[in-house]
Amino acid sequence: MKILITGAAGRLGPRLAKKLEADHDLVLGDLQTISDPRFVRMDVMDLEAVRAAMCGDVADPR
Repeated sequence: MKILITGAAGRLGPRLAKKLEADHDLVLGDLQTISDPRFVRMDVMDLEAVRAAMCGDVADPR
């Protein structure tokens, strides 16, 4: 299952990713860049950016 974790650079995001990564396909979204190949720079207030992150339509995730 694909899961979008918003706030991936925050306090809970990295912990949640570690718990879920073994069983799920993760997309890590945040405004603050992190060094992870699953990272997508996005604002949760931008519905099109969220849709693109979930559909894999992001040209440059950094």
